[in-house]
Amino acid sequence: MILVVTEKNDAAQQIARLLSESGKPKADKVYNTPIYRFRKGGDDWVTIGLRGHIMQPDFPPELKFDSQEGWYGLTTEGEHLPADVPDGLARPPFSTKRKPFLADGVDIKGWKIPSLPYLVWAPIEKLPAEKEIIRSLRNLAKKADSVIIGTDFDREGELIGSDALKQILSVAPNVKVSRARYSAFTKAEIDHAFDNLVALDQDLADAGESRQHIDLIWGAVLTRYLTCVRFGGLGNTRSAGRVQTPTLALVVERERERMAFVPEDYWVLSGEAAHAGSDPFRITHATARFSDHDAAEKAYGHVRDAKTATVRAVTRKTRRAWPSRSTWTASSRTRAWTTPSTRRRSTCASACARFRRYRSLHPRARRFSARGRSTPRGASRRPPTTRPSIPPPQPAPTSCSRQS
Repeated sequence: MILVVTEKNDAAQQIARLLSESGKPKADKVYNTPIYRFRKGGDDWVTIGLRGHIMQPDFPPELKFDSQEGWYGLTTEGEHLPADVPDGLARPPFSTKRKPFLADGVDIKGWKIPSLPYLVWAPIEKLPAEKEIIRSLRNLAKKADSVIIGTDFDREGELIGSDALKQILSVAPNVKVSRARYSAFTKAEIDHAFDNLVALDQDLADAGESRQHIDLIWGAVLTRYLTCVRFGGLGNTRSAGRVQTPTLALVVERERERMAFVPEDYWVLSGEAAHAGSDPFRITHATARFSDHDAAEKAYGHVRDAKTATVRAVTRKTRRAWPSRSTWTASSRTRAWTTPSTRRRSTCASACARFRRYRSLHPRARRFSARGRSTPRGASRRPPTTRPSIPPPQPAPTSCSRQS
């Protein structure tokens, strides 16, 4: 049996559907984890989807010191994890017996400020985050002749695959392991990936694990410090993180810009024109916005009673509008790439159309186009519209109206 490990359940389902040579894959379960069985090349195949990271990093509850062994972290199972604590930090016996200081180490599980310098240097262990999936994965690994890691083709996917592989090798150390790298759920892409298997890139997985460790150390130490400050009467619990803290700074900066913004009244001169036999189209003054009311009235007076207009020049432009990344969810990408006879150009065009329709219908995506308040930087912009084709230069009846 060939076992394929994917990052999510929908990926396992899609890969089984694309690789199967025996019709529709059979949906099954190992314990409570969904799997998909099918046949390919005369062999039995099984795909299983994880739930993202199945292992999570954490600190051991205590940091111990021994004159022979030095500093080490003591896990709940009694395992010793070596720790590289600098000599500048005090060692047992300590001058005080108050927590977090112990007779032979430091309690780093409790949120005490004196323990934070030790927490920075404490070893990190990985604990199961999805015990049920790990149990199912080990069960299938015992029956597998070979294993293919088919997680996402990025740093996080490589780390997730590496963690899954460690669980597999713990029960089947001699199983053959390979890696399938793909970027889309198409028949050609999946077939190419599984016909050209490679080895798992442990260096890339280690880079992802380093990011996890930085997140844990940064977030745990700063969050505990800021939370301890709360007891000094400075407010509620405070949280910090490698991503959330800079993001909060950006939000605060943008909010200050919004509060400092001074709205100004303006006037827009626009109308509607139509060529004989064609649909009407919108026309505007060369000055997009008048900040002076008298100037707007003077310009309006020149076209108040106009019945015709002449097109003096025609400028044609082609513009490509792409949807924002937030609209490209994993499920939408899956549907786009798995639609029969779907090409990249038609997929993007369809996505752009849906995005423009969303922008025109969503109330927060609109803004005033007539007299109103200017919008500060960062506010919602005018929804993109398709410019109508301009008729050839001929006199055209028109009606000009004022918007204020």
